[in-house]
Amino acid sequence: MDKNLHPSLVRVYACQEDAHIAYFDETYTGVNDAGRSFYAVTASIYRKEELEDLRTDLIDIVDNFFNKARPYWHTTEAIKTKEGQERYEELLDYLSCHADVSFITCQTSIKPKTDNQESSKKITGPEENARRECFKKLFV
Repeated sequence: MDKNLHPSLVRVYACQEDAHIAYFDETYTGVNDAGRSFYAVTASIYRKEELEDLRTDLIDIVDNFFNKARPYWHTTEAIKTKEGQERYEELLDYLSCHADVSFITCQTSIKPKTDNQESSKKITGPEENARRECFKKLFV
């Protein structure tokens, strides 16, 4: 196991041998972006025994793309360039060759005229409201 793992990943790798781990990914186009705005959350569930190889392979694909500390990848940022689109397609090709135990996606439109809501001293806008709606549906 990589000794430079973030402490949260050390806990993941220390879990029971028969454990399943869920990875969440979020993406959206905001109300001010061109086109239809949406928010999507995806969960992929893997067996613990798959994690180390999966992590190594994914890091190899995205390694040093942004010239930031590894591992770093941000699809929304990457696909703004031709090179990023090519790297993203490489990631998709890799992931499509490996069967996930479970792959769940929730998507909702972002309602641009949604009034801000106050939630425990924090005002939330349309994107955050859509995010919360997605997570509520996903966890059901």
